[in-house]
Amino acid sequence: MNRLHQIESELRALDERRSVLIRERERLLAVESLPTEPAPNAGAESSTLSPGDKIALFLSRFRCREDVYPRLWENPKTGRKGYSPTCRNE
Repeated sequence: MNRLHQIESELRALDERRSVLIRERERLLAVESLPTEPAPNAGAESSTLSPGDKIALFLSRFRCREDVYPRLWENPKTGRKGYSPTCRNE
């Protein structure tokens, strides 16, 4: 009888976990179906943004990629500096 209660308890827990996963899947499908905004011209935008805004912009564009981070670059001829996304495995 004790084993029967244990099995029923596990089945209830699995049902709850399944419900959570179904809701999460539906949320992700809804997010993926949202139209994406076209990327604004980063060159024109970068001079008007504060450093905090630049970080927020970068994180919003690469929020699901934990292996992507900004890398500082500089053009020695023109002296221009900027950040480009780079991957951890590069």
